Amino acid sequence: MTCSTLLCAQTIITDKATNNVSVINIVENINASLFPIQIPISVLIATERKVEDPASFNILFRFTLNGDPLLETPVAVTFLDQTVKHNATINIAGLLINQPGMLFASVVYNGEVIKSTSLTVQGNG
Repeated sequence: MTCSTLLCAQTIITDKATNNVSVINIVENINASLFPIQIPISVLIATERKVEDPASFNILFRFTLNGDPLLETPVAVTFLDQTVKHNATINIAGLLINQPGMLFASVVYNGEVIKSTSLTVQGNG
């Protein structure tokens, strides 16, 4: 199993019939005038499997800010029939960020980080 895509955006829409994804306003940086801030954010996790991989398993998604955990949630991944790609979306109504720094989004499988991306959190004050 591999994680081919991990990204954060304002809005992510998945067509259930085709499994095609539309991503609106990719988030690469977060700017705040004051801390703490609370932002809505969506996360896309695209996983792919080989035929010999299990059709169903759990992964862990986490956000850390400057090495400190902000959010950690399990994600159930189930491939339908012989599909080789699965898109999971996590919608977070309000991610609490209390300081500037580096925000890391990570996908963990069997205790190992298999994909991560970083966002810069800047203070304008």
